[in-house]
Amino acid sequence: MRLTVRWKLALLTALTLAAFSAVWISVTFLQQRRAAVADAQTRLLREVQLHTARFDTMFRSVEQIVRGLAGSIAIHPDLSDEQIAEHLEQGLLANPLVFGSAAAFEPGALPDRPGLFSPYLFRSAQTDRPRAPGAILEKDLAFSYDYTRPGFEWYTVPRDTRRVHWTEPYLDTGGGEIAMCTYSVPILREGRFMGVATADVDLADLRRVAGDLGVRDRFVAMFSRRGTVVSYPDPAAILHGTIEAEAERTGREDLRRLAASVAAGRPGAGEMMGIDDATLYLIAHAPIPSTGWTLLIGTPKAEALAPAFVHLWTRVIESVLMVALAAGLLMLAGLWVTRPLHRLSDAVSRLGGGDLREMEQDVRRNDEIGDLARAYNTMVGQLSRYVEALTKQTRAREAADSELRVAREIQQALLPPPSPGFSGSVAFDLRGTNIPAEQVGGDFFDYFMLPDGSLVLLIADVSGKGVPAAIFMAVSRTVIKNLAMEGLPPAEVLRRANTALLADNARGLFVTVFLARYSPASGELTHASAGHLPPMVIGIDRSVRTLSASQGTVLGCLEDQVFSQSSDRLEPGERLVLYTDGLTEARSPSGQLFGEARLRQLLAETPAGDSRETLDALIGAASEFQADRRADDLTAVVLRRTA
Repeated sequence: MRLTVRWKLALLTALTLAAFSAVWISVTFLQQRRAAVADAQTRLLREVQLHTARFDTMFRSVEQIVRGLAGSIAIHPDLSDEQIAEHLEQGLLANPLVFGSAAAFEPGALPDRPGLFSPYLFRSAQTDRPRAPGAILEKDLAFSYDYTRPGFEWYTVPRDTRRVHWTEPYLDTGGGEIAMCTYSVPILREGRFMGVATADVDLADLRRVAGDLGVRDRFVAMFSRRGTVVSYPDPAAILHGTIEAEAERTGREDLRRLAASVAAGRPGAGEMMGIDDATLYLIAHAPIPSTGWTLLIGTPKAEALAPAFVHLWTRVIESVLMVALAAGLLMLAGLWVTRPLHRLSDAVSRLGGGDLREMEQDVRRNDEIGDLARAYNTMVGQLSRYVEALTKQTRAREAADSELRVAREIQQALLPPPSPGFSGSVAFDLRGTNIPAEQVGGDFFDYFMLPDGSLVLLIADVSGKGVPAAIFMAVSRTVIKNLAMEGLPPAEVLRRANTALLADNARGLFVTVFLARYSPASGELTHASAGHLPPMVIGIDRSVRTLSASQGTVLGCLEDQVFSQSSDRLEPGERLVLYTDGLTEARSPSGQLFGEARLRQLLAETPAGDSRETLDALIGAASEFQADRRADDLTAVVLRRTA
C-alpha cells in the first residue's frame, strides 16, 4: 500500500513520539533505579554506622575493664594470687560480653613466681576449679602452654609494642576452648614490662548480637581487620579463610573490592553476590573504631528496586495512551498542514537539484507555513550570493596557491643541489638542505667553486617568512654570490653586500650570513659572519667545538659596517656543520627548545660517516623533536674533509 506524504508525516511523527516516550521512560526508569539503589545504600550505610557505634560501645566497655585491671595490678606490686583472681572476677561479672579474663605475667615479674604464671577466669558449665559453681571457673594458663612463644598474639604483640591490642579471631585451645578474640593491655610498672591483662569475647555472643540485626532476606556479617569471617549467616564460613583468599579462589572482583575496603578500614556501599548463594545484594559496611573490624549489612537488590519497577509500568501505560491519542490527532492535522508543505517540498527538491533561481512564491499565509516560505526565499537569495562569493574566493585562492607553488619552485631552483658533485673533487664531500616552514621561506645556502680551486660556503637566514622574505633571500643570494665569485675575501664580500642591500630595503628586512672560503688541498678555512650562529666542527674523536668565527652586524640594517674574518683548519675526517636558528630554536609540543646543548650532544653521538648521514641525523632529530610542526625554516650544510 502506497502512503502519501501527509500520512507518512503523521505516522513518522507518531512513531517519533513513541520513540521519545520509550527513551523518556527508559531514562526515567534508570534514574528511578539509580535513585532507589542510592537511597537503599544510603539507608544501609546509616544503619550499619549506627550498629558499628553500638558494637564500638560494647568493645569500649570491655577495654575499660581490662585497662582498669592492668592499672590496678601495676600500682599494687604486692597483690596476692587471691587478690588478682578477685580483680579478674570483678571484671568478668561487670560485663556479660566478657567470656574470660587473665593476667599473664612475664617470667620473674613477680618475686614469688620465678616462672610463668597466668591466672585465668572464664565462664563455663564444666567443672575445673569453680569459684562459683556452674558459672565461673579458674585455671593457670601456664599449665596449658607457654604463652610467651611466638604465635600467641594476645601476649606477644603488647609485650613487643607496649601498646594495647585486639587480636584476630582464633580458636582458644588450652584456655576457654571456644572461638574468641582477646583485648590485651600491657602491665607496665615504672616503665618495666610485667605482663598483660586480657579480656576474651566469645564470638558466639557477637554472632547472636549481629544476628538480631537481620530481618527478612537481609544478612549481617562481620569481618576482622585481615578479612577473617567473624559472623555470617552460614556458620561454615566462620574462621575459615579470609575474604581476600575467597576472592582469589573464585576470581570475584566484588570480593576483591570488599577485601580492600576491609583492609583499609573504609566505610562504603556497593553491590555483591552472596558468598554462598547467587543472590545479588546491595551492601553497606563500616569499620568498628575500637577493633578495626568491619560490620556489613546486605539486602537483596531486587527488593530495593521494587518501587522503581512499579513506577516503570505506570509510566508505560500512561505513555501508550498518550501516543495513541497523539497519533489520532496528528493524522487529522496532517491532512490540513501538509498540503502547503508539499508545495514547499517540491521547491526544495528543485533547489537540491542546483536550481538557485527557483523561489517559493506562496508567502501570503500569516502563520508558520508562511514564515517558512519567506525564510526559504531569504535562504535562496543568501545562498546564491554565498555561492557566487565562494566561487570568486576559490578562484582567487587557487591563483594565490599556484603563484606560491611557482615561487617555491623558483626559490628551490636558486638553491644548489643537495649533493653538488664537483668534478675532480675528491678531498671533501658536501651536502646541504633547506626545509621551509611555509611554502616559501627566508633561509638559503649555497656552495660553489672558484677558479683557483677553493670552495665557497654560504648559509643565511632572512628575517620574516613568506613571499617578502623569499624575494629578499633571492636578492641577497645573488649579491653575495656575485661578490664572492670575484675572489674577494669573505669580510670584504659581506661589507660590499651590506652596502648593496641597504640601497633598496624599504621593508626593513635584514639577513644573517656566515660566509667561508675553503681550500680542499690544505683544509684551510677563512670565514666571516654577519650576525649568524657560529658553525660547529665534529672532530675525528667525536669531540664538538664551536668555530671561532668573528661576529659582525646583520646585513641590511646599518651603513659603513666593517666585518672581520678568521681562519681555521679542518683535519682529515673532521666535519663542519653550518645551520640556522630554525634548528636550535625548534620547539617541542610542550614548548621546550632544542637548544645548543642538545645539538652538541647529538653531533657528538653521530657516528663518523659521510656528510649525508650527518645531515640526515641532524634534520631527523629536529623534526622528531618538534613533531614535524615547524615554526621556522630548517637549513643546514655539512662539509667533511676526506683527505
